[in-house]
Amino acid sequence: MKVIMLSGPSRTGKTTVINEVHRLLVGHYFTGNRHEDFETTITHNGLTIAFVSAGDLARETKNAFQKYSALGCDILICAHNQRFVTPLRAIQRFTNVVIQKTMPFRDDTSCRIDANEIIRNIP
Repeated sequence: MKVIMLSGPSRTGKTTVINEVHRLLVGHYFTGNRHEDFETTITHNGLTIAFVSAGDLARETKNAFQKYSALGCDILICAHNQRFVTPLRAIQRFTNVVIQKTMPFRDDTSCRIDANEIIRNIP
């Protein structure tokens, strides 16, 4: 499994970016409130992609690695609050890309910059 992790401080729009990735791949936001944490899987271009946006809980992120690896997902896209070290250690077991959140969420343009960076890492 490949893990694509968006890392940044609290309240900078990591969940919003991950929901934007979902929209770009599927055609709609996962939830009506795109700032609300969510977890789901999709099939895209023959790949099973899991999304876990709750990055402010280190245990949730670490558990997602185990859960979606065991389910045979090809890619896990997740958020990570940079103040937690445990997920950064746990991610080393997987092929991984850690993308630093470039700027706090201000508008859709700032969100799409980070979303497109994640999408560039999906084969």
